[in-house]
Amino acid sequence: MLFIILCLSLGLLALLALTCWLIFPHGPRWFHRHADLTTELRNDDGFIGVDMHPARLIGHEGVTLTDMRPAGKVKIGTHTLDAVATLGFIGAGSRVRIVRYENAQVYVDQA
Repeated sequence: MLFIILCLSLGLLALLALTCWLIFPHGPRWFHRHADLTTELRNDDGFIGVDMHPARLIGHEGVTLTDMRPAGKVKIGTHTLDAVATLGFIGAGSRVRIVRYENAQVYVDQA
């Protein structure tokens, strides 16, 4: 019985040492090459990020172009955006205010 416990303990210790060796920077380069993000995702290479411009419009007021049930189109200055009403339906031509920008989605309240 003591032999079995000793073998299990040594096996777990060896597994722990191997895991630490693979994870830490002094481990093998081949492991880190597959585990780390080594490329830069640039627009020039075709990668597209989320447009954060609407986040700058929080607090601005505009007019709904369509009925918002609860989603629709709003015009804020010169920008036409897809938006979601945070509470209820809003009719076309109503004044609205951008209250938040979350997950690439504009949320508005009736002004």
